[in-house]
Parts: sequence; structure tokens; C-alpha cells
Amino acid sequence: MDSHTSDVGVNTRIEAALDIMRAYLQFEEHRKEKQGEFRAAEIKKEGRNYFVVTSLGEKLSLRDKRVKILFPSMGDLTMPLLAAGISSSGFNGISANVPTMEELRYGRAHSSCKECLPLQLTVGTLIKYAKEKVPDEVMVYFMPENRQGPCRFGQYTVFMKNLIRKEKIADTAVFTAYSDEGYPGFPILRAVMGIIAGDILDDIRNALKVLAVDKKEALRIFDKEFEDLRLAFSNRGKSPLWQMKRLVKNLNEIPIKYPLSKAKIISMIGEIYVRRDSFSKQRLEDKLADKGFVVRVAPIVEWLHYMVYHLKHDVLDLQFSLMKKTMLYPKAYGIFFAERMIKNIFKESKLYDAELVDVDDIIAHAEHLMSPKLGGEAILTIGSGLKEVLHRACGVISVGPFSCMPSRLAEAILSEEMNVAGKEAASKKKVRIAGLSHLPFLAIETDGNKFPPIIESKLEAFCLQANRVHKKMIEHSANLF
Repeated sequence: MDSHTSDVGVNTRIEAALDIMRAYLQFEEHRKEKQGEFRAAEIKKEGRNYFVVTSLGEKLSLRDKRVKILFPSMGDLTMPLLAAGISSSGFNGISANVPTMEELRYGRAHSSCKECLPLQLTVGTLIKYAKEKVPDEVMVYFMPENRQGPCRFGQYTVFMKNLIRKEKIADTAVFTAYSDEGYPGFPILRAVMGIIAGDILDDIRNALKVLAVDKKEALRIFDKEFEDLRLAFSNRGKSPLWQMKRLVKNLNEIPIKYPLSKAKIISMIGEIYVRRDSFSKQRLEDKLADKGFVVRVAPIVEWLHYMVYHLKHDVLDLQFSLMKKTMLYPKAYGIFFAERMIKNIFKESKLYDAELVDVDDIIAHAEHLMSPKLGGEAILTIGSGLKEVLHRACGVISVGPFSCMPSRLAEAILSEEMNVAGKEAASKKKVRIAGLSHLPFLAIETDGNKFPPIIESKLEAFCLQANRVHKKMIEHSANLF
């Protein structure tokens, strides 16, 4: 305001502001009247125990037979084992089916369509299962959360809870479990075992699609062994570890064309939901299998190890209290124990190259390009890509949702660094393969629709480059670095 301001203009603006405020208050009163007495179901905590309060105010244990705990789809092998592991402790865990266009349509119908693909699919899954549940059933939608890094993932549950209230979806609650709290409320060890085993089996299935002499029969045997393992995780069979040993033994009897060490390996990295969900990535691993490439997808347990890395180094200055560290450290070491135990079993498999996830090494491959204090998946994507190429993989594909900032950040850096000089700087080793400059790298963004022709063309070029690099890797296998 200054001496040239007209009093009439100021008064007009004040009156307009007051008019807007009155209209807003009237709108809020109308909205509350319209909503009536609807009450959204919600999760409550008493001490260390969680329970759900239904839309009628009834208080139920999460182990109540009427309560179903739904896990979003992040792979058709990993999440069923996770749900089975949860069910073994008295919960009624179910895993969502791999999404289809139906879930995507539901998600788009209940969002502005500006949100990323994982939000649209997880919201679509919530709406679909809420429509299908029986009247007396209470559904709890489990959403793991991350409060660090440049991603809107932390707002997914806020969006979903508002949607439940807006659409008056009765007896449906969202259970938010934070990664920096160790996902409390569930049997973490059995859940982690299911995640690790599922990720390994996904890589084994991808290997069978390329290496098996009789692909159809091999996948039939695989499906049977997987179902036996799922039953074991839910305490309806032998112990999971015993069943894993049997699975390895039976799958080793499948005739293969050549050993895994000779196979053309592609490392698939990127945003955790998209890289694990076959609908999001348009079954890209099958397309690559048809071209003779075995796809190895970055495991979910990589993120769990990254949370342990935060706990150890406190890179985001979260300043964990001594009590919280005392609570989290046993869970952290449980993850290491479970991974080592399971991979000791699968190292006997001729279809899997067992190697423990080393997040410190992954970050060491990227920290000269990005500060570890920028939390989130970008540094893991960069580090994994530079670590895997020429180590096990002859090419790297990074997949992420359309317009995902961490994915674009990783793409921008890897597009410049995915060459021999970048590999040498990251690994601190000299590459001894002559005639090699740029290394095969492809970044793909997906919005749930079929890939456009330009992506298909880039994929063809990528495969030609990966073939050439693989031949050089075989020729110099004894002296790569």
C-alpha cells in the first residue's frame, strides 16, 4: 500500500475477500451436511498393537477373520509370498492381482491424471477390491511409505484416505507403515523372507524363459514348485527353507541349452514399483527373453538395505534416538540374516547367480555424481546401473513412471556416465576391453499404455549394442578389469 492507493479499491478488495470466506464457510457446512454421519474406517494403535475401527465404530484386531489385509501388486511372485508369510502369523493377508487396464481406468477416474502411474494403479486396485468385498468384510490396504527424498510417494496414503472419505467407501482403511520405523505391526522376518525369495524366483523364471530346452514344460514345473513354496510360507506344508531346497533341486533337473554364465544378462533398474510390476513395464522382460536376454531385476530388498544404510549413517540427519535405534537394529540385522540364509540355499541353483546386496558399494559407485544426502531411489538407480554393467550385465535398462523426478534425475546422469570412462570412475578399476566406448543403456518412462514406436526402435538398437558388448565380455571374461 502507498499514498496512491485508492481507499475505494482497498475496501472493494476487503469486501471481496470477506465474500469468498463466507462462501467457503457455507460450502463447508453444505459438504458436512451432505456427508451425513459417514465415518471412514481407520487404523489405531495401542501400545505395540494395531487394530482397525470400522465405519460403525467397531474395534477389530488386525487378526480378526473379518479383516483382510491387501498388499498392492509388486510382482506376481514376491507379493503372494509376502502375503502368505503374513498369514502364517494369524493375519488374513492377500496380494492384489497384477493390474490391468481396469485398475488403470479406476485410478484415472479418481485422480487428475497428472499423478504418476504407481499412484493410479494402487488407487485403482483399492477401488476395485473395495467394490468386490463382501458386506461384512473389512479391508485394510497396506501401503509402505517413505518420508525421505524428492518423491510424492509419501502423499499416496493422504490421497487414498481423502478418497475413501469423499467416495464414502465403508469399512476400508489404509495402513501406513513407514520404512524408517521398520514397518511395525507385522512379523518382519517372515515377510522379508518372502520378499527375498520372490525376487530370486522372478530372476530364475526369467532365466528359464531363455535357457530351458522346453520352455513350456520348464514353466509348468516352476509354477508347481512356486505354489508349494507359497503354501509352505503360509504354514500349510513343509518349512519354507526345506521347500526352497527342494525347489532348487527340482529346478536344477530342468535341461538347459547353456549355462547361466554364458547368458546375455540385462540389468533392469529404476523406480521400485514399476520395475517389479509386469503391467507397468508392459512385460518388457518377455520381449527381451524373445531376443535371448535374461533380465535380472533390482530386488526389493535393496530398498530395505538402503533404510539400514540410513539408520547406520543418518545421512538425512534424522537423529534417531537411542530407543529407536535399539528397536530398529534387530530388524536391520534380521534382514541381513534372512538374505544370507536364503541365498546360501539358492547359490546351489544353476539358474541364479547368488550375490548379497551391498548398498554401501552401490552408493560408492554413485556418490561422486550425487550426494547421498539427497535421499530416494535416484542414487540407488545410478549406483546399481554403473555397478552392474560389465560386471554381470551387458546392458542396463532403467524404467520409471512418466514424469517421475527421481527417475529423470537418474536418467540424466546415467546417459552421460554410461560409458567406459564412467564405469572406470565409478568402480575405480581399469576396463581392459579394447574397442569399447559407450555402454548399452536405455531409459523408459511408462504411463500404462503400450510403448510407442520410438521406444520399440530404441529397444532394438539397445539389443544390438548389448549383443556386441556381450561378445566382448565373453572374449575377455578372464581379464575384464
